[in-house]
Amino acid sequence: MAPFCLLFTILALALVETNGNPGGLAVNEKPGEVNIGGSFSAPDFSITTLNNGPILSKSSLEGKFVLVDFWSSWCPPCRAEAQLLADLYRGYEETNIEFIGVAVWDTPAQVLRHIEKYTVEYPNSLDLKGEMAISFGLKGIPEKYLLNPNGDVIAKFTGPSSREQLSQFIKENTDIDVPKQPSKN
Repeated sequence: MAPFCLLFTILALALVETNGNPGGLAVNEKPGEVNIGGSFSAPDFSITTLNNGPILSKSSLEGKFVLVDFWSSWCPPCRAEAQLLADLYRGYEETNIEFIGVAVWDTPAQVLRHIEKYTVEYPNSLDLKGEMAISFGLKGIPEKYLLNPNGDVIAKFTGPSSREQLSQFIKENTDIDVPKQPSKN
C-alpha cells in the first residue's frame, strides 16, 4: 500500500509543478529548424476556430501551404513571437499560405486575451486535451509545422523565431516570396 501512495503523491506533485500539463510539454527556448527526414502525411485534424468560428480540417486546407503553430498564452517564447506572427501573417495574406494557431493546455479566457492583445487575425483553436498536439508529435512549444498543398508535413521549426528566420523558413520550403513589410490594417 505504501508504494501505491508514494506513486500517487509523486504524480500529484508533478501535476502541481506542471500546472496540470499532462504531457510533459517543454518550452522551446532556442529557435531552429528541425530535420524531419523528408516529409510525411500530416495527421487528420478537424478544429473549430475560437468563438465558434468555422471548422478547419486538413482536407479543407488542401491546395494551400499551411503553417500550424502550437503555442500557449503562459509560454514566454510564445508571447515573445506573438506580434511577429500576427504581423507576418498580414504580409502573407495574398499568397498561397494559411497560418493556423493551436493553443495547447491553456484556458479559453487566457487564449482569447492573448489573441486580442496581439491582434492575431489568423484562425486559432484551443486543443484543451492536447489531442492534436499529440497526433503531430509535439515535443514543446512554440513549435511550427509546415504542410504542403497535399497535406504532408514538410518542415518543422521549434522555439521562438525572428521575422527573418520565419520568413526564410517559409521561403526555403515553399518558394513563396518573403513579404517586404507586414501589411497594416
